[in-house]
Amino acid sequence: MENLTSRIIRSLMAMLGFSAAACDLAHTERCEYGTPQVNFKIKGRVTDAVSGVGIEGIRMVFRNNDENYGDTIYTSVQGDYDYQKLRDGFYSAQKFEVQLKDVDGAANGLYEGQTVQPPLEVKDGGWQDTAVNDSFDITISPAND
Repeated sequence: MENLTSRIIRSLMAMLGFSAAACDLAHTERCEYGTPQVNFKIKGRVTDAVSGVGIEGIRMVFRNNDENYGDTIYTSVQGDYDYQKLRDGFYSAQKFEVQLKDVDGAANGLYEGQTVQPPLEVKDGGWQDTAVNDSFDITISPAND
């Protein structure tokens, strides 16, 4: 009876995703469950390509290039930005891009929208500890009137 009970419990655990073989306690390697994550910490400045002055109010959408959505932030009065996000489902081999758009009209000048792929260094630490801690500046051109 104990053998049958043990088999039933093991079968139920296997159906629920638990396994006695999933983590070998004799080894020091980490068990990795769940979704891969990348901890992004990216900062920099968006500047006018002609004057070199920081641009306020530029919408920046951070996303990997196979998503239809992203995380949106806006540049500060000095043109600075600081993007911090723990993103699920992002693999280090994916391309990361930033879409920039001037959304405040002529308030601080009109600028061309653009998409850039920043040269980010992904520090691979496995599914749960992969990180990007980088800084890059972007210049955008004034729009042609």
